[in-house]
Amino acid sequence: MPGAEHGFTRAITNLIIGFVVSTIVTEISGETGGVMSALLLLASIILMIELLSKMNHWSLSYLMGYILGLLLFGPHLLSSWEFAFSFTVGIIYMMMKGSRKISGKF
Repeated sequence: MPGAEHGFTRAITNLIIGFVVSTIVTEISGETGGVMSALLLLASIILMIELLSKMNHWSLSYLMGYILGLLLFGPHLLSSWEFAFSFTVGIIYMMMKGSRKISGKF
């Protein structure tokens, strides 16, 4: 599994893509923002759950890189609930992986 630099790159890439897509949809939706905003929120939740389900397979260093990228850029590009949720789940996974390493269970 790639290391911290790859996790950091993934976090930055995901944040930028999400921000750009959100901005484009917001601009295009114009007056019909209610429906488009709801669909964008639903898509965001689905994609976030899918990403978080993959975290269990990431190495500890990759996860640390991802969390660092999230800390540096997430508060500026994500809504507060998206950032809090992603950060909290990432920290929980990191603690679980760290405790497994310490106890010798890989």
